[in-house]
Amino acid sequence: MATSLARDGRHVILIERDWSQPDRIVGELLQPGGFKVLKRLNLEGSLDDTDCHHTHGYVVHNPAAGLTVDIPYPKDDATQQPTEGRAFHHGRFISGLRRLSKAEKGVQAIHGTVVSLAQENGVVHGVVCRLKEEAELREYRAPLTIVADGCFSNLRKSLVASRVESKSHFAGLVMHNCPQTRARHAEVILANPAPILVYQISSTSTRVLVDIP
Repeated sequence: MATSLARDGRHVILIERDWSQPDRIVGELLQPGGFKVLKRLNLEGSLDDTDCHHTHGYVVHNPAAGLTVDIPYPKDDATQQPTEGRAFHHGRFISGLRRLSKAEKGVQAIHGTVVSLAQENGVVHGVVCRLKEEAELREYRAPLTIVADGCFSNLRKSLVASRVESKSHFAGLVMHNCPQTRARHAEVILANPAPILVYQISSTSTRVLVDIP
């Protein structure tokens, strides 16, 4: 978002609490539609040097029935060529997006923690922030404020009254040098009591996600 707004001629203040590469399991399997949008926004460079994996579809395993079903990605409507997705380490992708944003002259990158939203009469005008090396709070105002602080947001409660409920949890692990049963395909195992998702995120690493109800 910061990169696109800066390329549109806007001045963007980008505040991050931690600029180091994150270690999380979020959005690692980018579907063809998402990858197409990434290219349309001219942000595919964010995947450079990430050792990302090209994906061509899914394989669904039903061990109880002894069945395996292939689900290839659909062909592109315009070219009729097979579409591709990308799978990658989340942290490497985020670092790539940050690198692109920092390269834009219109982006001012700040190392700090947003403690609250600056509001007047129920309208958000910016944020109140504590910089890493300062004890005092600073306020930054802008015509548009975008909050993207994740599922454990400290700011959401000031905007949304409804309670967030967790229906399940993921347990994740990475296997090294373990080839999948079908190359360049994500695999879904219909296990009991919940499915297991397996996909390669680099040339040597394979992610396994187990849903725990």
